[in-house]
Amino acid sequence: MELSDLTCFFGWMTAINLVIFVIGFLKLTVFKSTAGRIGRAIIGDESDSYMAIAPKALMNYWVLIMVLNVVPYIALLCL
Repeated sequence: MELSDLTCFFGWMTAINLVIFVIGFLKLTVFKSTAGRIGRAIIGDESDSYMAIAPKALMNYWVLIMVLNVVPYIALLCL
């Protein structure tokens, strides 16, 4: 595997993870009431506790994207 292949892999991995992050962010901001209603229909009253934990989980996911996707991608671009 060459550096260009690895750079392409990390670029796509970063793009896919950022799209997933944006979907999660929109779910917590724009579509919060809809997501809460669907959660209550699926899992009942515990959905409120999950919706309270979700922002922290999303920020942890953001940190993981930065550390495991973006930083190696930028490092490979600099080579």
